[in-house]
Amino acid sequence: MTDQPHERTPDFALRRSIICALAAAPDNCSDACRAYHSVWGLLRALGGLDSMVKDRAFLDAAIGDAVTGGARRVLIAGSADHGLLQVASENFDANGQVAEFTVLDRCKTPLIVCEDFGRSLSHSVSTVVGDALSFSGGTFDLIIAHNFLNFFRPEERERLVANWAQQLAAGGRVILVSTLKPDTPERSRRFSPSETEELSDRMCAELRNSSLTEVIEADKLRALLNEFSTRRVSHNVHSAEHVISLFESAGLTLAQPPPIHH
Repeated sequence: MTDQPHERTPDFALRRSIICALAAAPDNCSDACRAYHSVWGLLRALGGLDSMVKDRAFLDAAIGDAVTGGARRVLIAGSADHGLLQVASENFDANGQVAEFTVLDRCKTPLIVCEDFGRSLSHSVSTVVGDALSFSGGTFDLIIAHNFLNFFRPEERERLVANWAQQLAAGGRVILVSTLKPDTPERSRRFSPSETEELSDRMCAELRNSSLTEVIEADKLRALLNEFSTRRVSHNVHSAEHVISLFESAGLTLAQPPPIHH
């Protein structure tokens, strides 16, 4: 007897964000990010992305500590969907505090998803289409970014973190999570052709065993995954020392040695 595969049933918020992103992407994304923003929530729901799950304990501890320290005005820098906003809002809820969230991204699609999710929250959520290198939207107690540095060339990252430093209130904090990829080229595709084929096969198999068959057909999912993997290029972050140097150059002090997980 073989075990039946586990049925994947995304929570209501994730399912809603998937539908919202699929509807918004055709009219709001550029060619460079349309497949990326269309498929991101699906990858999360079907088990193709686990970084947010793996990083959740760290994010909860760091955000919770910031909330108890008085953080209320929060900038979420870069957002593929509502996921980081959800994590942050749940930590404010757990501490009985109300936040003022600003979500920044170059593309309107994930912001539409965040706006939709934000209507279910007791916190205020505003969104801004803009470039994090030049954004100036006020003063923040907390800036959160998750796997964001790899969207910027190494020479741009110092400007990015310096801009964050200018927008931090006295005693403000930056919470940054980055995947380190030592011994890789400066720039590379997120998935190789063989990895893309394996991922597509696996995600389509998971789709067949999920409630999301009502949302997207397997052929459409495969096409989006193929386009996403072709267009999604990362500027790899090679070392923790590089990340630390960015903050030191901006005059920011590390609250604690950065935890590194392999």
